Amino acid sequence: MDTDNPRNKIIASLVTKLQKAYGETTIGFANELMSPTGRWSTGILSLDYLLGGGLPKGRVVQFKGADSSGKSSSAVVCAASVIRQGGAVFWIKGEDFDRMWARKLGLVLPPSKEEEDIADELADLYGPPIEAHQFVSTEHMSGDIMLEASIQALRSGAFDLIIIDSIASLTPDRMLDKDMTENEMRMHKPAMNTRWGEKVYSAFALHFDPETLAMSDKKGSVRNNCSIIVINQFRDHIAQMALPPEAKGGWMLKHLQRADVKFSAQNIVAKIEEKEEGTKKSKKDKKPTGPKEKKKIQTIGAQIDVVTTDSQICPKGRMSSFNLYTRNWSKYREGLIDHNLDIITVGMILGVIIAAGSWFEYEGHRFHGKEQFSDYLDEHPEDFKALEELVRSKF
Repeated sequence: MDTDNPRNKIIASLVTKLQKAYGETTIGFANELMSPTGRWSTGILSLDYLLGGGLPKGRVVQFKGADSSGKSSSAVVCAASVIRQGGAVFWIKGEDFDRMWARKLGLVLPPSKEEEDIADELADLYGPPIEAHQFVSTEHMSGDIMLEASIQALRSGAFDLIIIDSIASLTPDRMLDKDMTENEMRMHKPAMNTRWGEKVYSAFALHFDPETLAMSDKKGSVRNNCSIIVINQFRDHIAQMALPPEAKGGWMLKHLQRADVKFSAQNIVAKIEEKEEGTKKSKKDKKPTGPKEKKKIQTIGAQIDVVTTDSQICPKGRMSSFNLYTRNWSKYREGLIDHNLDIITVGMILGVIIAAGSWFEYEGHRFHGKEQFSDYLDEHPEDFKALEELVRSKF
């Protein structure tokens, strides 16, 4: 910096004065404080693509959509991914949390007291569990208390991901104190938009010592890099009455989130063979000779479509989809996300994979149908890894 310039002298003097008064992390030059936003991989390539590389650190992301659209399951996968990357997760349990389903999705929780007798079986099925301190959850009848707990967790600097499941199910104290005959849908907005939102973004500005995690205002300290996922359910109507935009479960996070991911799901069906004893008959004597195979159409999972309807951290309007299986079928198991199909879908969107009708071309290889392409990626994990690196470089 040119110290002979009068303007530069005034700026340098002002920065030094403010740093002494309020801390060295409060103000600084362009090469000192304005660092790029880091990312946590979500464990789902489609979500990483939508969010520009993964969950943004120090930002709020909203997962919104109707019931049973894959929001909570995707959040569990995100939690498992952050823990695998060395992070810690704080989960606000406003709705039911299924421990067995979480394990099937990859979040291998340690056995509870009730599960001590089957601890060995759980380890054989799902592998070694995570450390108990890597996943902390809270549950309370008061939504205000749970939101305050999230603020305390954020200010501690010890957590890397906070998940609120879901904001639509949290009940304010003022609503708890009312009689059941009284109703006011707008009570949730002040608690959410004003008090909680203001506390969240003030806590994001905190800095911590990278070794001790103590709050620090000295140079070399690290900004609060905790990510927040807020799950929100849309309820446009109650019976015949339309809800206001700021109603509980509606669009109240519009001015808080930095990325808005909308979820929708459609069932994946397949013909499942079932055997019925004593129903198969021979053509001659028409007597039962053995079991008869019968094919029945059943739901084996869901295709989850995701789109960024609003985003300040990456281009909005990005769309993708991935498959989540809810029962064992063929080579797929319950709780599995089809990562092969996921990478094929994102690869086609980014032009890495060329699709022509039912044919797919990648690096000189041609495949007829996604199933053949998926089988090839299963047999050649090194090609899967190379394809994933190429796809991620296009984000």
